[in-house]
Amino acid sequence: MSRLLPPTPAIPGSAAASFTPPLRRQSTEGLSPPSDTTAPRGALTYFITIAGRRWPVETTFETGKDVFGWDQTQVRSWDGICRHTALTALAQLRAAAIRNTITAGITLPAADDPAGQHPSDTGTATGHDDDGDDVSNDDVSDVDLQIPLGDAPVPVRGGQPCPPELGPIKLSIAETTRLATLAARHTQGLITRARLAFALRWSLHRRLHQARARWHHHSTRLQAITDTG
Repeated sequence: MSRLLPPTPAIPGSAAASFTPPLRRQSTEGLSPPSDTTAPRGALTYFITIAGRRWPVETTFETGKDVFGWDQTQVRSWDGICRHTALTALAQLRAAAIRNTITAGITLPAADDPAGQHPSDTGTATGHDDDGDDVSNDDVSDVDLQIPLGDAPVPVRGGQPCPPELGPIKLSIAETTRLATLAARHTQGLITRARLAFALRWSLHRRLHQARARWHHHSTRLQAITDTG
């Protein structure tokens, strides 16, 4: 038998009047027919907003497990699990700070400029050496080491064709971590400029593919809404 829930508490800022959206409840006999439940006015918009936040939460979980090894631990104690989770969260925060600095979302002060009086130019991220000297032995120009910034647009109506000049999506936390690792290895002399340029081309290819996939996904969803609306 299904369990009856108490009325939904009032949401701050909502009117006192109520409405009854149809809900389906799970019972031992299966999915029951739609029934009514009392909820304050404005609650439906609130619930939809909360449901829409699931995607960034799932993305955070996926990035934490696939990139930072959140689920790759053998600790059994509560303190050990909390420490591992905290380290994973700090790693994600570091990658987010790097991403936001590259995309000019925030400006971090330089090591010799604690007051932040001389912000760096973040219009285009490049992979040249810190001293400004180009290493031309690999025949790689600075253009090959540029990282396109910004975010690709999404369709505004269903069935809208994908533009051929669609740019890459915004840098994700996972992609930012890959680029930061490449930059560190190049700075340490572990990879050449040619290898760095090759990895950056693959990074751009991934972001372009993700932009096209997102475009077609949004277009299909908008078309489905138009057809059923």
